[in-house]
Amino acid sequence: MDLAPILILDLIKLGDLLDNKQVDPQMFCNLMNFYCTYMMQNMLVPGHIEKWVSLTNVNQFSLKKLPIPFFKYIAAEMGANYIDYIQC
Repeated sequence: MDLAPILILDLIKLGDLLDNKQVDPQMFCNLMNFYCTYMMQNMLVPGHIEKWVSLTNVNQFSLKKLPIPFFKYIAAEMGANYIDYIQC
């Protein structure tokens, strides 16, 4: 049984926020940094639970609306801050 915590990103909700200009890449990076730090400090147990799972829901999300520059910025930021934790 895998007890890894799961982070779920729903692109439909993110798309709505992007359309209404309620979120920018830096704000989203701050949120992701908070979640990752929280998981590392409170949900990972060395020797038992040493990873987390990220799921992205793209159901009913138009690929034309996919904010590629937004995700490139986030990937660069997360890669700089969590280089030992990111595996593709």
